[in-house]
Amino acid sequence: MDHLVTQLIGLLPIVIPLIIVGIVIARAAYETRENHETICSLLRIKPEDRHMVRVTYGPGLPCTLGYAHTIRIHVPDKLIPHIVTPEDAVEMGVTLMRSLDMDDAQSSKHRTRYRNWTLTR
Repeated sequence: MDHLVTQLIGLLPIVIPLIIVGIVIARAAYETRENHETICSLLRIKPEDRHMVRVTYGPGLPCTLGYAHTIRIHVPDKLIPHIVTPEDAVEMGVTLMRSLDMDDAQSSKHRTRYRNWTLTR
């Protein structure tokens, strides 16, 4: 019995970090999905088209959203026909910035078929 306890104690330095990594990954997946749903609902995108919206974080992981410096949102124009002018895009950028608790928002349209927002802290 003592031998079993000794083996279990020896496994603790391996098991504890794995549990912590699992918690961080689970939290990252949850926050990423939650933020993606928030962004899509603010942009008024139908649930069946939400897979076309790309959200990237950097530097930092989504699980550290409170510490993330940048969130980039990339959306095809066909999903957001209500955003026509650059002013509409700026207003939406401000709305996204406030709802995701960021400090600055920029809107750009480098390609003709996509709208991009960059939110920074």
